[in-house]
Amino acid sequence: MSNNQSTTPSLLTELVDRFRFNIDSYKNGHYNETQVRKEFIDPFFEVMGWDVSNKKGYAEAYKDVIHEDAIKIGGATKAPDYSFRIGGKRIFFLEAKKPSINIKNAIHPAYQLRRYAWTAKLPLSILTDFEEFAVYDCRVQPVKTDQASHSRILYLTYDQSPDQLTPDLNIDDRPLKEIFKQLYYPDCPYEFSVLPSDILGQVYEKFLGKVIRLTSKNKVVLEDKPEVRKAGGVFYTPTYIVTFIVQQTIETCIRIGL
Repeated sequence: MSNNQSTTPSLLTELVDRFRFNIDSYKNGHYNETQVRKEFIDPFFEVMGWDVSNKKGYAEAYKDVIHEDAIKIGGATKAPDYSFRIGGKRIFFLEAKKPSINIKNAIHPAYQLRRYAWTAKLPLSILTDFEEFAVYDCRVQPVKTDQASHSRILYLTYDQSPDQLTPDLNIDDRPLKEIFKQLYYPDCPYEFSVLPSDILGQVYEKFLGKVIRLTSKNKVVLEDKPEVRKAGGVFYTPTYIVTFIVQQTIETCIRIGL
């Protein structure tokens, strides 16, 4: 996945403006899935840094994106529209629909996507017609009668919440410099070069394994991340245990002549 950040704003704006200007013709039913993929979805993810068209010429095993990636479901071969990968490993699927489809409420497209991703054991996947984007938690087994909103963790539209704040926002460097200054001698009481690795493990255990969530009543709560809850908590392995495991493994290998 490449970094194309310098050209992101103008290209995204162009896609959004073009879709908004012609939205009536795109939603009349004649504008099909292939067209929206080629004209909007492919360029959108190219802007996001994904090599959708394999411009780098990678071999099949190392492509960023596989189109119509075949998977086995119930004895039949199915093909999600896109399989996004890093280092050859699937990260998420994306199913594309034509803009006349109501992504927010249509049951079948959501079930189809979740079925693909759940079978492939992917944690999340995306359903889009460019007008709408829906992200699903695909760790939950899909049921054919599930509503489109079931297991959906994010829903937004292509023109939702336009950024009206940051274009004119100018933040001085001084606050950031003060933060960095507090991490170094003489303002910082810690010498990070000699900080035990156990401390870093405890940092994840106590802080990075948490997530801040806003409830429906606008109350802020601190809770474990989903993967932490599933694992029953985060438990850092102390250094002395790691040392013992490595020592026993190496001694065994030496003893048997590996």
